[in-house]
Amino acid sequence: LWPTTGLVSSLCRHRHPEAVLREAAPTVNEAADVLSGTDGLAEYLGCSHNKAFDIIKSRILPRTVQYQTGRVWKFNRKRLDAFLEEHPEALGRVRQGGVIE
Repeated sequence: LWPTTGLVSSLCRHRHPEAVLREAAPTVNEAADVLSGTDGLAEYLGCSHNKAFDIIKSRILPRTVQYQTGRVWKFNRKRLDAFLEEHPEALGRVRQGGVIE
């Protein structure tokens, strides 16, 4: 096994400096109009991570708004806004565990 410190780690940084400088990708992409994951949804709606998870689990959003790519949920921002304008009470009905009242 290679040690994770010392010469090996300095060689890795030398060969791939962009990997060291790379930051976490933003969860809200302004240009693409796509929200990514529960953190992106929570940030956009101004709610907690748990509430965003409950919204996803409830499947109250239509498939045109909420879709899954691999293991990551994605949300079309424009369609989400249109859905919320038509159904302003929809997200308020979601309770813990994804139960809809």
